[in-house]
Amino acid sequence: MARLFSGKPHLERTDQQSSRERGETRSEAILTMLDQLDNYTPNKNTPTTMPSEPNSTGNLSFSYLTLLSEATQRAARAQQKLQSNSTDCLLQDLVIAGLAQSHKVRPEFSRLIDDSLLKLFPDTQDKANTRRLETANPSLLAHLLSTLKNLKQTHRLYSTRIQQLDDLLKRHLIWLTGSPCGQSMRSDLGYLGTQYDLQVAAVALYLDQTQIVRKTLRDSRFRILEQFDASGKQQPKTKGKNSTHYECLNLQLWIHLAELAMTLDENLWNFTARDGAGVQQGIRWFLQKFEIHRNAKDIDKQRLLPIINAYQKQYGELLNLRIKLGPKHIPQYKSIFPIETAIHPFWNLGYEEHSNSFTTTKKLTPEIPE
Repeated sequence: MARLFSGKPHLERTDQQSSRERGETRSEAILTMLDQLDNYTPNKNTPTTMPSEPNSTGNLSFSYLTLLSEATQRAARAQQKLQSNSTDCLLQDLVIAGLAQSHKVRPEFSRLIDDSLLKLFPDTQDKANTRRLETANPSLLAHLLSTLKNLKQTHRLYSTRIQQLDDLLKRHLIWLTGSPCGQSMRSDLGYLGTQYDLQVAAVALYLDQTQIVRKTLRDSRFRILEQFDASGKQQPKTKGKNSTHYECLNLQLWIHLAELAMTLDENLWNFTARDGAGVQQGIRWFLQKFEIHRNAKDIDKQRLLPIINAYQKQYGELLNLRIKLGPKHIPQYKSIFPIETAIHPFWNLGYEEHSNSFTTTKKLTPEIPE
């Protein structure tokens, strides 16, 4: 192929510059062809993994009903305090209202979605609208969009503000992928880069721009190679007193991104470098590190619960950890964490009353030095 005529006479000179340009053009053509093949692949366009609305409440566990009741009550209370909420608090209440609407369609939840969208993105303040999107918590925004998309697909979204939001998101995606600020986030080697990939993929997926999603996921594979070494240690290591917080945050973002990738039948969970570096090994390394320093007070131990649960659910491997998390079942653990942790509100909704994947039988390997 390299010896064939390129079809572009201006690239057929014999100087070094032309040779470089031919190589770049050839690479672009190969990637374009692969993108086209990806688009030809049947896409199930699977809705998000949010539990569907039960037909009746008779067969649901008490813990499940308790969590659902808490979510709906919180959504209803939010209706009365819109005037004082910050952007991220409004986004979180929108997620919870969408969650409640997914389980039981009620007019107050539709009103809350409408009122919250109006409060966040008023009709007459385009610059303010754009600024709110640019400063919103990326993980929370990504979760909101997956919630709204799920409501659209199940015909449970009755908001009159969605078209305006869609138009704002189209401009926001252009800003993310084309602005100097967006490119600066994209090139960050730490959690900000992971956060960027999640946000771009989530916005593009919501807008049904699957080619952008697949390109972002392809870039994410390179990011995995940059961020984790063979032992699973995150590279570069975040410095400062809050390094554990940022390592935990980064893993939570990778879990969200891997779950998003599954909607397009792409697998980030099991993508590894030749030396074994990947998300799975990264989670194992972090949990071992945390176990060694389990008396550290710089992080809420319950933040590990969604990570451990996602690991064991995905890989089918129970973990032998001596971290004291309490003898509770999954629905009984904390449901809402601070927004900056990137843990989805009511992450444990949908589990049976006695489901407990934190009972462990197998040690993590390999051991890491203290």
